[in-house]
This record gives sequence, structure tokens and C-alpha cells, in this order.
Amino acid sequence: GAIVRLNPVSAGMAMTAASHPRGRFQFTAVVSGSYRLSADKRGFLDGEHGQQRAGQPGVIVTLRDRQRVDRIDIGLRRGASISGIVTDPDGEPMEGLAMHAWRLEYRNGRPVTDAVGAVRRTDDRGRYRLHSLPIGTYYVVAADDPSASENIAAVSRAPKAFYPGAPTVALATPVFVDVGVGAAGADMRFAPPATVRVSG
Repeated sequence: GAIVRLNPVSAGMAMTAASHPRGRFQFTAVVSGSYRLSADKRGFLDGEHGQQRAGQPGVIVTLRDRQRVDRIDIGLRRGASISGIVTDPDGEPMEGLAMHAWRLEYRNGRPVTDAVGAVRRTDDRGRYRLHSLPIGTYYVVAADDPSASENIAAVSRAPKAFYPGAPTVALATPVFVDVGVGAAGADMRFAPPATVRVSG
């Protein structure tokens, strides 16, 4: 099931519950106050009660003393995914690369990128799949990070390449995904720019 969270807007105590196989959930002994209810489940986008679109806030539920409230529904939408195969310049599959996504947005008319989701490693056939992505436009990033970290910040300093094999994000090709729709076949060649060390 999903994990349902009752979060106080002001006074009150946060609570967590797991939904039943048919999606039902219940909170008891809730202190009066104003709350937001959200839910999350692997493979789905996080959702809030009263939410109209993914990523937007839902509505606040206000409880009085001894009040019972039913039919607080939370809809979860399947996230999008990007998948493909990563090979080296000779066409051989590359295992263990740290794959992640940078979301492209425009703020004040200027393009900016934000890392989203978690790091996924390529398997022994070079295959990867980035899932649970909100609707949007992304740059796919492959980093040659030898650690087992799944944290994007931890692998950000490693040599990297961008889909479909560009050395910099300025030369990369963005990938657009919609809710519940996968962008398969995002194959790329991993050939990060050469680096040199200068010491004195």
C-alpha cells in the first residue's frame, strides 16, 4: 500500500499510516486543528488531498473536537520514466555508471536545471531506468562515480556525460516525459571530457 501522512498546518501532531490493499486508511485520536494529507508510493508521484495537478499543493482539512471526517481521498499518479543503454566509445556496455536526471525549467525567462530523483546504476548490460519522474523536460546524466551512493550530490563531482553523449549540458539533447509515460530508447555514449591535474 501507500504511506499516508497527516501533517499539521499549525498546532497538532504529525501522524503516519499505511493504506490497506484496497487503498483505505484511517487516523484515530487526532487533535483538533488544520492538516494537510499526503501519500506516497514507489513508482508513483507524491499526492495530496484536493490536489489538481502533480506538484501543486492540495487543500487544508480542518478538524474540530470529536469530529469524524470521511472520504478524504488522495489520488496518486504514476510517474514517468526514462530508460536506455549506455555504451563506451567502442560500443561496449558500461556497468555501474551513476545515472540521474536534471530537470529543465525557466525562471524569469532564463533556463535553469535542478537535479531530481535518485541515482540509478547501469547494470551489466549498460541498461538504466530513471522512474517516478514528474511531467517535464530533463537532461539525462551519466557519472563515472565508483561509490555505491544513490545521492545525486555525492556523485556530482565525478566525470560525466549527457544524453546522447555530449560532454557538456549545453550540447546535450533534452528529453520530455509526460505523467505515466516512459521515454524508452534514450541510449547514450559515455565519453566524458578528458581532465588534467596541475600541481606545483
